[in-house]
Amino acid sequence: MAKPMCLVLFFLLASPCSSLWGGCPPHELSALNLFKQHLLDPYDQLISWKGLYCCSWKGITCHSLTGHVVRVDLGNLLYSLSAVVRNSSSQIFPALFQLQHLEYLDLSWIDLSPLSIPSHLPSLSTLTHLNLEWCRLTGRIPSEIGNMSHLTFLDISFNYDLETRQSSSWIRNLRGLEHLGLPDVNLTRDVVESVASLPNLTSLVMSETSGTPLSPLGNLTSLSHLELVGTYFTQQPFPIWISNLTSLVSLCLGEYNISSSMPSAVLSLPHLGNLELYGNPGLKVNLSSIVQHASQLSSLSIEYSDVGGVIPNSIGNMSSLTALDLSHNNIEGSLPDSMGNMFSLTSLNLGSNNIEGNLPNFIGNLSQLEYLDLSRNSLRGNIPWSSLGGLSKLSLLFLCSNQLNGSLPYTFGNLSSLALLDVSNNSLSGTFLLSQLENFMKIWYLSLSNNFLRVKVEDFWIPKFQLQALHLSSCNMDGYFPSFLSTQYNIRKLDLSINSLSGNIPDWLWGLTSFNTLNLSCNQFGGKHLSSKFSKLSARYVDLHRNKLQGNVLVPHSDVEFLDMSENQFDDIISENIDEYGESQLNYLSLANNNISGVFPHSICERNHLEVLDVSNNIELIGNFFASFGNCSSTLKVLNLENNNLEGEIGRMVCLQTLNLGGNKLQGTIPSSLQNCTSLDILDLGYNNMQGTVPNWIGNLIGLRILVLRSNKFKGGIPLELTKLENLQILILSNNNLSGAIPSSLRNLRAMANQTESAKVLEFLNSSSMPYLDKIEINNKGLFLEYVKSLALVRCLDLSSNNFSGDIPQEIGFLIGLRILNLSRNLLHGKIPTYFGNLVQLESLDLSDNSLVGNIPTELQSLTFLSYLNISCNNFPGRIPQGA
Repeated sequence: MAKPMCLVLFFLLASPCSSLWGGCPPHELSALNLFKQHLLDPYDQLISWKGLYCCSWKGITCHSLTGHVVRVDLGNLLYSLSAVVRNSSSQIFPALFQLQHLEYLDLSWIDLSPLSIPSHLPSLSTLTHLNLEWCRLTGRIPSEIGNMSHLTFLDISFNYDLETRQSSSWIRNLRGLEHLGLPDVNLTRDVVESVASLPNLTSLVMSETSGTPLSPLGNLTSLSHLELVGTYFTQQPFPIWISNLTSLVSLCLGEYNISSSMPSAVLSLPHLGNLELYGNPGLKVNLSSIVQHASQLSSLSIEYSDVGGVIPNSIGNMSSLTALDLSHNNIEGSLPDSMGNMFSLTSLNLGSNNIEGNLPNFIGNLSQLEYLDLSRNSLRGNIPWSSLGGLSKLSLLFLCSNQLNGSLPYTFGNLSSLALLDVSNNSLSGTFLLSQLENFMKIWYLSLSNNFLRVKVEDFWIPKFQLQALHLSSCNMDGYFPSFLSTQYNIRKLDLSINSLSGNIPDWLWGLTSFNTLNLSCNQFGGKHLSSKFSKLSARYVDLHRNKLQGNVLVPHSDVEFLDMSENQFDDIISENIDEYGESQLNYLSLANNNISGVFPHSICERNHLEVLDVSNNIELIGNFFASFGNCSSTLKVLNLENNNLEGEIGRMVCLQTLNLGGNKLQGTIPSSLQNCTSLDILDLGYNNMQGTVPNWIGNLIGLRILVLRSNKFKGGIPLELTKLENLQILILSNNNLSGAIPSSLRNLRAMANQTESAKVLEFLNSSSMPYLDKIEINNKGLFLEYVKSLALVRCLDLSSNNFSGDIPQEIGFLIGLRILNLSRNLLHGKIPTYFGNLVQLESLDLSDNSLVGNIPTELQSLTFLSYLNISCNNFPGRIPQGA
């Protein structure tokens, strides 16, 4: 008996390494360390990857005897890892090629862009499982993959930048494949037939847009899982060939643009347990038919489709159903009582429908429920907490955006597993103490925002849970900043906006390193100076606007992308602090409506990545900012410096999307450097001392939607080139010295002739959660009103207070989208054009202080929206027609 034991001992000592002590061969350890060095890991997913015992590292499995690394499983980390790429190369794949005994490799959901699939993959000759889905890979699919004869699992799906116009012969060579996931491909018949030829295939995932018939796939009778995702531009019938797949257990058809009903033959497939049909708005769904033919389903998901009507009472017969998702549809009526018999349900999502009535008590019967989403419906009445309190397994509860009322309970029963509670945007009332959540040990997300609640926090209360997100916006909170938050070390999102909190913002808040979003806006926080620790803040989104903060403006040095400090009482900008921001990620900075004085640091607009800069309405801000305007970052898209005391001439400029310089002391002419800015949407130079003529090249600004030049010293006429701006919906040239005839070619301003609103509200910040909303002041009905969110609705032509002469061109009557027309205080004569009767959207018409004559046309009686008409100080005889 001693000899076998000696042989085993010799084998263990002779092997490169043994997993019995957790190690792996030195060259494989070096390879894994090299692999880690070329990954960004901001959330410490690989924190265990240290020391010599690599077999115990996260995602690493070694052979039980030899110690060789046989499995690297880092999938489904949702892009928390990404590749370090220098000069379009990386050591990620070369490092893995040193793991010659690797059998299983899963890198799904790791951001590997812009890397390609390496052609040397076959060197991993023992690999049987390769998962690279959702890796953002680019380049071609190497045909060498076809040489990997041991592969049983291959998934490269949802890599939308992979090139797929190549031979598919490599697919036919992988005869042992049991799972295949292909990316977004323009399928040819050859590809379809290659896939259909794989004899052992049981699972198939494909995304495609070509519309090539997939009927050959109906021969894959061993297929148990089928997922087809397409983005067709034309509607498709339901693929009937699926009814041939008699072994099918799971079927997913996403964004397939199906326009027909679902065949009963598919519903009746004997083993079908999971049915997912999301993103098919034309799909005609009969829930009663599904219940009749597929009552055996364990999971049913039909979201973002066209499920309408009421949920049939027969749905209670689907006793095997564990997951039901009918969200984002048009379901009406109340929930049938029979749903209380669906005792197997663990997940129920009916959010974003039109469901009415009270939240039923039978929800409490669904004792296995872990996920419940009834948000964004029209549910009303009290929340039946006594019933919900029995759901001891419930983890996620979404009831937001309904019409629920009543109060929150003092105790929540047995909801001890609750991790997420969202009851925001309802009509809940009463006083709620956060300490009432004392027994929620697992809760990490809480949203009570936008109710009629009065939320209070007791002094010195320390919760037993660790929040990651807390939303208490508009919760009638008062007093000082809640001190319990100093114990919430994992908090990433904090929203205390629109309350009455006051006092200083505590220093310890700026030291919390977990923040992603911080919104303290619309409170009464004060203090003469922000703590210097504020500059260390690590949040990406910071909103402090509309408080009473004073002192110097400080800008965090870290990863802040969005920073709004407007509507406070700051009085100075520390330019040194601003200048340190050169390598930051800041793309939105608003310091508007403060008391900032002195010379504005022009270097602020030179910051890399900056897209929006709003320093408007700081009336003590002075200087010639524009002398070096051409040095601004090329990323800058919005610059708003209106209502300051800036002076000088506008020099060389970068091309923007919005430029608002109104209300300053600018001189000179409109700079010619603007003439190539075809992406310019809004140009506001009003209320300055600018001179010269409106340049002919203004017609080059083909994207221009709003042009405001009022209250300057411009002279000359309206250039014909301006009337070629088809997207122009607001033109304000009032209070200048413009003269000549009003051109009849104004009829070419097609946006003003459009009665439908523009859908575009400027929103171009890719990294921030808040868009920039433009604001324009317009003289409407004799009052100057500021338009923000409704700006897309406005069509305005204001040529008032100039020296225009001649007749009013009847062609203005073709601008049928106009809501505001002001030609007052000019030298116009002749009659009011009868074509003005076409301006059916017109709300305000001002023709006063001209020399107009003749009768007021009866056609004006058709202007049913007209609520302001001023034709005073003209030479009209008779009476105003009734109804005008």
